[in-house]
Amino acid sequence: MKAAVIQGSARNGGNSDLLARIVVEGLPHEAVHLASAHLPHVNDRRHTDLGFGPVDPGYSAIMQRILDCPVWVFASPVYWYGFSGLMKDFIDLWSHIMRAPEWQFTERMAGKHAFLAVAGGDNPRLKAMGLVQQFYWTADFMKMRFGGYVIGEGNRPGDVLKDRSAVEEARILNRQVAALLA
Repeated sequence: MKAAVIQGSARNGGNSDLLARIVVEGLPHEAVHLASAHLPHVNDRRHTDLGFGPVDPGYSAIMQRILDCPVWVFASPVYWYGFSGLMKDFIDLWSHIMRAPEWQFTERMAGKHAFLAVAGGDNPRLKAMGLVQQFYWTADFMKMRFGGYVIGEGNRPGDVLKDRSAVEEARILNRQVAALLA
């Protein structure tokens, strides 16, 4: 068993990525960097005669890599007090894949453990709480088990490693993830 790490930063090695790496340090995991995935925006055709059509091939490739992972770690910078656009697109595409019966997406997501690692500036421990709540309700809708979150402070790459509280919280999540993968 391994964890899936979904990295929603536009840059590799950014602060949210560093926190997520601590969360899965020493553990088997599959990392997906959404910036290199070139995913489409969701085209909501739920209520049209056309329906959604086939799932995007790039999105299918990602999901084939991670869908069986029992633990998912979502990592995103805090952009304007919410998820990055990359992460939002990744989650919005759930509206499409959950309507493709061959994926059995809703059933396969139920029971997974979801963790969140975010980083930003401008008092993120307070101002990112809306993002945490959004994520909590998203996990709840999918019947995923919300395992916890870490919010780190940092703007320039590497700054978050100076946030001792965030690093320690990420290590605590690491122990939780390790127990789930054992």
